[in-house]
Amino acid sequence: MKNTLLISIGSQAFILPEALAWPEIEFDEVFVLTTDQEKAKWNRDKDVVKEWREIIAFVKEYWGISVHWSVIKDLPIIQTGEDHLLWTEVLYRWASEIYDEDRQLYYSLSGGTKTMPASFQQAAKLFGAKELFHVLAYPPPKTIEEVKKCISHQNLEYVLMGSESGWDYLLKFAQSRPNKIDRIDEGKFSYIQKPEKLTVTNYIRDSQSSVRQYISGQKDSDLPFSSLLLLSKKQIQWLRQPLSQEDKGWVQTLPKIDLHNHLGGFATSGELLKRVRNAAENPEGIHPIDYTVYPEDNQWPLPVQSIDLSDYMKAGDNSGSTLLHDPGCLKEHIELMYKHFIADNVHYVEVRCSPNNYSRKSDRSAIEILTLIIDTFNEQMEKHQYRCIVKLLIIVTRKHKGDLSDISKHLALAITSYFSGADQNSTKCSVVGVDLAGYEFEETRAEYFEHDFNSVHRCGLAVTAHAGENDDAEGIWQAVYKLHSRRIGHGLRLLEAPDLLRSVIERGIGIEMCPYANYQIVGFSPMKNKEDNIYPLQEYLKRGVKVSVNTDNIGISQASLSDNFLLLHKLSPGITRMDVLQLIKNSVEMSFCGKGLQAKIMKNINRELSQILHLTSIS
Repeated sequence: MKNTLLISIGSQAFILPEALAWPEIEFDEVFVLTTDQEKAKWNRDKDVVKEWREIIAFVKEYWGISVHWSVIKDLPIIQTGEDHLLWTEVLYRWASEIYDEDRQLYYSLSGGTKTMPASFQQAAKLFGAKELFHVLAYPPPKTIEEVKKCISHQNLEYVLMGSESGWDYLLKFAQSRPNKIDRIDEGKFSYIQKPEKLTVTNYIRDSQSSVRQYISGQKDSDLPFSSLLLLSKKQIQWLRQPLSQEDKGWVQTLPKIDLHNHLGGFATSGELLKRVRNAAENPEGIHPIDYTVYPEDNQWPLPVQSIDLSDYMKAGDNSGSTLLHDPGCLKEHIELMYKHFIADNVHYVEVRCSPNNYSRKSDRSAIEILTLIIDTFNEQMEKHQYRCIVKLLIIVTRKHKGDLSDISKHLALAITSYFSGADQNSTKCSVVGVDLAGYEFEETRAEYFEHDFNSVHRCGLAVTAHAGENDDAEGIWQAVYKLHSRRIGHGLRLLEAPDLLRSVIERGIGIEMCPYANYQIVGFSPMKNKEDNIYPLQEYLKRGVKVSVNTDNIGISQASLSDNFLLLHKLSPGITRMDVLQLIKNSVEMSFCGKGLQAKIMKNINRELSQILHLTSIS
């Protein structure tokens, strides 16, 4: 960590070496901000620049450090309110430019007219400071020799005023460098041009006003993220406007969560599938690509008519267990998938997988394959500084006849891994739940598997279940009351059962919706002949259902998480940007990871949102 001194200087430049002489700290660098003293009336008989050069040379000789000296061009003195605002604007930009997590900032409040150190103190409160301090010298030195005497005789008094933690959202704001300083370098000095607008000052003022209004009860607190409290009324109004196709870039930048994502549904075609196949350790064990499984609709991923769920699932036959039994294919598949998460700014994902299915064509056991999945995700997370945290759900596939042992095997695998895996509050990859998936009909409803899941409930393992996708509301009811599901996959028929809907809301059961997959399989307005089938997501939000947006199968649906969010402006006309943020918050709260990790993810998303939203507003 560098010890960095920030100091303002007025007509007396000798306060700089006085501040550097503080015996408690050895400074590594110093930044000076001053007005254009050379043009001040009382300094016409004084060679200010010469004195500055002498001070810089003395600092270099005595302490061996360089001075970064900035001058606000054509502002000789602060003597009006307008001058003060200009000084403050430059100061905030200058301080945010210097701010860095590798620096410990020390603010000296000794120099300049009263308004200058007052603004310095405010900057320290906003951006954070290791220490604020003032230097007293009697009498004040007026030459280099007098400064040397003060230092050698220890005739300096340091008044410590404490540290400042800074405003959390402003730290990210500072790192983004939103308003660069327009400067001209002339030798040892950097002359800062006067900014045309007080953008940073106004932004900070509006943010502080918003906080005061919230604390006093004057501002609506019904906002999904606390960082939104710092937005102006105009910015909140923008967020409450309908989502549109023009928001594609904005949606892409948002930090997102994906809770319903199938591992085998990622690299299902094209270049991704080719790369996965080329990574096979045993190429002769890989079947040729079956092109007949892909949807024939040339409008895909927005087909002119819906397809059956079984046909949708067939589109993943070239991936899934067909390929992922091969270790090379499995690792390449995961690496490509993780890179996709990062590219789409996904912060947390719960990936669903079927290790027992992958083991059938492999000489490895299900637990060995699951271990490989976990290890590969951990390698990717470590490699990319945990930009996206991945947890796993073990899939239990519905069956209504024949050998049902696969259900028991996958549940046993989930329980074993759950107790031997990482802490659920850890960022490491681990199993956090199970998913009842597969084709829904009366004989594969949750009641049929109720007893199978007893061991899962005994162990406290979280359960989600595909229900209400191609079955009616009874399928959802049984998932809630027979399987004790904490979340429901899709849940498209919930409005058909008002009492069930009320129970879902009261219990906080999450509904995992996947706009592209839902449109492709079930069909909703504006699809032709589906005009009367309205996508229920917006109504769920209005009723208070904890609903989220997810991908289902990125490769089959050919849609990223950002694409799924953006599709809502067609499926749910009138849905707002604020609703999008609420959906993201819901996702965090619905996740199966530990509460500690949830809080960490929420904090990171809140910070990133503050940067995105505030910078959008001041640009």
